[in-house]
Amino acid sequence: MSDQSYLTILYSLGTAFFFGLNPLLIKKGFEAGGDPTRGTFHMLLFHSVSMVLFLVILGKLDECPQILGRRETVWLALAGVSSYVLGIGCYFGSIARLGASRTASIVNGNPVVSVVFAVILLGESANPMTWAGIVLILVGAYLVGKG
Repeated sequence: MSDQSYLTILYSLGTAFFFGLNPLLIKKGFEAGGDPTRGTFHMLLFHSVSMVLFLVILGKLDECPQILGRRETVWLALAGVSSYVLGIGCYFGSIARLGASRTASIVNGNPVVSVVFAVILLGESANPMTWAGIVLILVGAYLVGKG
């Protein structure tokens, strides 16, 4: 296996670890007196500040202000609003009401939404194994929701 392959695996495991840790940290914040609205605001604020610091450390801050074309800007803005504002707001509300483990299990069903919309809106195709995986995700989310 090449060094690049190991790096890819390391990035994937890091993503799983840090995303898995996220609902636990949010729940602790709520236990300390936070609420979903303030939590969403603070998380978005710290995301922005952290990203700027990260870009400074990498020496890539000067590449970011490049103006995107109108079409890219619209789609990326919609992605930002749907994921970072609405998605995180719903996520925080769910953690406050359901708890960290149940929310994380249900939220990880997001591939269902991605596949369905990719097929409908983007004209992508999904094979039988993909649809079988979606069924398993839905069954798992149902079981977790009942637990």
